[in-house]
Amino acid sequence: MHCMHPSLFPYIVRIPADIEVVWCPWGGDIYTCLGTVRDDTLFPKTAAFVQEHSEPSEPSRSDQWRLRLSNLRDEMATITANAREDGVAAVSKALFKAFAGRVDRLFFKRSAGVDAQLRRDALMRLDAICPIIDSDYEYIRKHCDTKAVRKDFSYGMEFSKSFSGDLNALAPELYDKVKDKFLILLGKSASYTGNHIDAIDALASLALPEDALVICPLSYSDRVDFERYGRAVADYARLRLGNKFLPLFDLLPFETYNALLARVGAAIMNYRWQEAVGNVISLLYCGKKVFLNDDSDVYRMLKDQENAAYLAIPMSQLAVEALYSPPLASDWAAQKRYIVNRWGEGSMSVFYHHLLG
Repeated sequence: MHCMHPSLFPYIVRIPADIEVVWCPWGGDIYTCLGTVRDDTLFPKTAAFVQEHSEPSEPSRSDQWRLRLSNLRDEMATITANAREDGVAAVSKALFKAFAGRVDRLFFKRSAGVDAQLRRDALMRLDAICPIIDSDYEYIRKHCDTKAVRKDFSYGMEFSKSFSGDLNALAPELYDKVKDKFLILLGKSASYTGNHIDAIDALASLALPEDALVICPLSYSDRVDFERYGRAVADYARLRLGNKFLPLFDLLPFETYNALLARVGAAIMNYRWQEAVGNVISLLYCGKKVFLNDDSDVYRMLKDQENAAYLAIPMSQLAVEALYSPPLASDWAAQKRYIVNRWGEGSMSVFYHHLLG
């Protein structure tokens, strides 16, 4: 099981006893399954900002479409027709927003009324759990009854193709904006959990050099109102950082996004729970410094592993020198070895053997 959504509980409890049931959870999947809410996700400044900016004053266009149409095919056709006036990129973004709204409602709003006994039976049916980080397993065991054992497993990553490409050839206009800059990546999406406001304030407190440019992907989220939130974040960042902030509102082609991240000098992933793990690991492999929240699950995971956290730095140590100073070659080499051994495709056969043996 990759997704333990409550709608699947009736199916899970009927799986024959002689079949081993393994759950490979992703971050938010854990809380949806358990029916719990983490109240430590947001920092105070971001929490206050979300409270002020996340609730639309009137139904969004996608909400109106959803209320007006019941047939999915008709709804998608209507969304496409309305968005086409603004170009091809607007169509894909509008479709994504509509689906994000459906996922948001399905995963987080319909799970509240799940029968407690059915939830318990489904969790007790699990034989093994393969969390990305140990703290996820500890959280699961703390909040539910399950006999499932912990097993190691993760999807292999092909690092040789991480963050490469000629940005000038792929996106000349974007290249002109960043070509002479030291790029600082902030977050990966317009999700509140990125704690953008706290990170922006931390950057604003530094005397960033003139060549610094903070790039912030705000093109998607799992929230229906992500565009409203993203625009508000960008407005706030421009007030605090001026022309040293570049929001990315458009969904970039995969190759273009990779080429852009290849030019990043450092990254800030200000998440408290398990999120953006793939981004963090790939950035570290490529020798980028990644600043993580001091108490985040991902930072603790890396800190606990020998040679894993040379370039993973706590947010409490955010400083211009820490951003700009290049990593020691020996530290980077040791970190790459750890990452390849732990996360690379070559290690997957060991994980599969452990999982299925």
